[in-house]
Amino acid sequence: MTPGGLHMRARVGGPSASHERRRATLHTLAVLAGYRLPFALPDGGRPDVCLFAPDVGALFIGDAKHSEDPSDSFALHRLAGYMAWLRRVCPSPASDFLAICHATGQGSGWGEALVRIADDAGVRFAPPRYATISRSTAVTWLRCHGSV
Repeated sequence: MTPGGLHMRARVGGPSASHERRRATLHTLAVLAGYRLPFALPDGGRPDVCLFAPDVGALFIGDAKHSEDPSDSFALHRLAGYMAWLRRVCPSPASDFLAICHATGQGSGWGEALVRIADDAGVRFAPPRYATISRSTAVTWLRCHGSV
C-alpha cells in the first residue's frame, strides 16, 4: 500500500494463470456459440477474445478480468472502446456479444458497467446476463442488437 492508501499491484511478466483460465473460458463459450473466426479490431483494440460468426455476421468480444473490478477506470475505458467500435461497424440487428469473465460476486457490478457503456455508445441491448462457471469464476454478458 502506498502512503496515500492506494493499492498498487506490481505486474511482473504476462497475465496471471487465473486471467488465462478466464480467457480460455470465454474462448470456449464463444466457439460453442458458433463464433469461430479470429477477428482483429481495426482500431487496434485487443480484447482477450474476439471471434466472428460468419453464419450470422456477428462478433463475440470477451475480456478476462483477474486484477480488475467493475470500478476500474482503465478497464471500463477499454470496454467502452470495444462497444464504440461495435456501434460504428455493426449497426445491424446481429447478435454481437460483449462478455466479461470475472470473479464470482462481481456480476451485478459488471452488468451495471456494461449497461452504462452500451447506453453511452447508443447501442441497443438485451438485459445483462450472469452465469456462475465455478466456485471462483463467473461470466457477465450483454447481447447487443445494433445502434439506436
